Amino acid sequence: MQKQLITLHSELQRHAFIQYGKCEPQRVFAQPIKLSDLPSSTFALAKFLKPGITQEQMLHAFFSAEAVGVMLTLPNQYWFWKVAHDAVSYASADPNSVIAAKAVHLAIACNRNGQSHRYDMGEELEDLTNDEIGNRLEHGICLMDSQTKMVRNWMFYPAG
Repeated sequence: MQKQLITLHSELQRHAFIQYGKCEPQRVFAQPIKLSDLPSSTFALAKFLKPGITQEQMLHAFFSAEAVGVMLTLPNQYWFWKVAHDAVSYASADPNSVIAAKAVHLAIACNRNGQSHRYDMGEELEDLTNDEIGNRLEHGICLMDSQTKMVRNWMFYPAG
């Protein structure tokens, strides 16, 4: 039996790796995800994997409906693509199955745990020193919103 070289998981992971590299400078800004802002190559890949899919449904070529809902709440394109890339590692063993919400949540938790040494979830942002603020911004733990105000990245400061 010959191994299938092009799978949903391999193509999504490759595409996401390229995109989060391109979006790295955006890591520090809170910019809601809009389908229209995603690169045209994302829709092209979605059509390749699921012929006939519409642009409005393109994320459903990669993710379950519940996972799409979570992905669209991510704070910017950098984190969107970073989580997409990492979620493939937690996905179903079937390399052509869509990524479930559980895999997306695990990818978010992994990113949070990987940065846990850099911050305290209970900290108040106004109590931070300039060095602490710079460190959190550099790593995307805190973000700058459209009014250039520092806000918490919900991925690192989950509610409840």
